[in-house]
Amino acid sequence: LPAPPAGDARTPPAALAWVAAATAAVRAVAGDGLVLLPVLRLAGTEAGRALSPEHRPAGTDPDAVADAVRDLGRVRPAVRALDDALLGAEVLAGTAPPAWTVAQAPAAAGTPWVAVAASPARSCALLATDGPVDPGGVRGFVCDQWTEVLPDGGPDEVAALAVHHDRPDARAPHALLLAVPPDKGRGWRMEDLHAIVDDTFELARLRALDLADLPDLGGVLPPDAFIAGSDL
Repeated sequence: LPAPPAGDARTPPAALAWVAAATAAVRAVAGDGLVLLPVLRLAGTEAGRALSPEHRPAGTDPDAVADAVRDLGRVRPAVRALDDALLGAEVLAGTAPPAWTVAQAPAAAGTPWVAVAASPARSCALLATDGPVDPGGVRGFVCDQWTEVLPDGGPDEVAALAVHHDRPDARAPHALLLAVPPDKGRGWRMEDLHAIVDDTFELARLRALDLADLPDLGGVLPPDAFIAGSDL
């Protein structure tokens, strides 16, 4: 195995290539049961500054981070598995809770945590550690990673997150209400949406078949052929 890159040759691609080669060499001897974890020397780098205590974002106390991890676990299976493993270690083995470390880049003291509030940060890392992080020697494994598109903070900017989820089997098929603004030049107003929803409910009551109007056909029509007006 060649020596790790040093000096000007120590670029991120070269370092990752050496780590991949070293991991392949170790696995060729020890199998897949042993994973090689490189030691990252981050002191003096932007990543090292982000890990320093004076550059921790605001709103990252242990309870807030634990709540955020629990919320993320609802849509990120890998995060949920890590949270369950840490909780199981506390309950069954009596281990101490992890020391959560939040790092953001660009590093700046007192900036809001981008996971819960508008922030100038463009990237964020959440580490579950046994104690304080030493930027001079960091090692570990990546549990999960993803990219989100965040709004620029303008007054008219809206962001949303869509996830795949199974439809409940005990519910009827969902309906889609497509609405357009009544005045394209003026655009949307909240009262326009209220009026459209109210009109939709009223039209559903008028157009649906009612059992009181069809006493003779109640035993002939299938259950989904009518909707009782009182149930809307």
